[in-house]
Amino acid sequence: MNVERPRNLQGASCWLLKPPTGKSPRNQSGRIFTDLTSNITRSPGSSDGARISNAAAALGISFREFTRDCGVDVLSFGGTKNGMMSGEAVLFFNPGLCRETKYLRKQSMQLFSKMRFISAQFLAYFRDDLWKNNASHANQMAKILEAEIRRIPQVRITQKVEANGVFAIVPREIIRPLQEEYFFYVWDELTSEVRWMTSFDTTEEEIRDFTRLIKKLVS
Repeated sequence: MNVERPRNLQGASCWLLKPPTGKSPRNQSGRIFTDLTSNITRSPGSSDGARISNAAAALGISFREFTRDCGVDVLSFGGTKNGMMSGEAVLFFNPGLCRETKYLRKQSMQLFSKMRFISAQFLAYFRDDLWKNNASHANQMAKILEAEIRRIPQVRITQKVEANGVFAIVPREIIRPLQEEYFFYVWDELTSEVRWMTSFDTTEEEIRDFTRLIKKLVS
């Protein structure tokens, strides 16, 4: 099971945004902001939408409801982590913030010579709700992974599973042998907390194999 594949993201939001804080519909612990008013900012605000589709699928609301309608001025709309080969779109809801964008984009090496081929992926991504099907599948796989992990008493899930991420504290000694077979991040070295991500192409069989190995390592 490839819990999370390393990907090269077109991190368009990292060079452009200069507000005090960036807002994300999912925080770094995998939780989803349900109080939509929390995204409203007084100064220009940004939203990191790397996994925005997973949040929208979990919340059952439109993208606009927790971005533009919440006062977000600039949104980095992610596609790479939900099935696209590569590609992130930067959306400006406040036109006054994009005057220098064409220069910043080139200076930060975010301008591809064949950008139209990157952009074309979004046509298929939004057609027939492909984005939603991919995100919903990933979220569902995370729930299945959660259920399997909860059957292992030596592993403790630390965060409520609301999208496609499972955070858990595992015995320190199993991390290295587990990483030899599956890629994942250690979230907190001190507590041995790890982060397992499911994706659009994760299968139930892969989850069974993954948890079977954990059971073997802790026994």
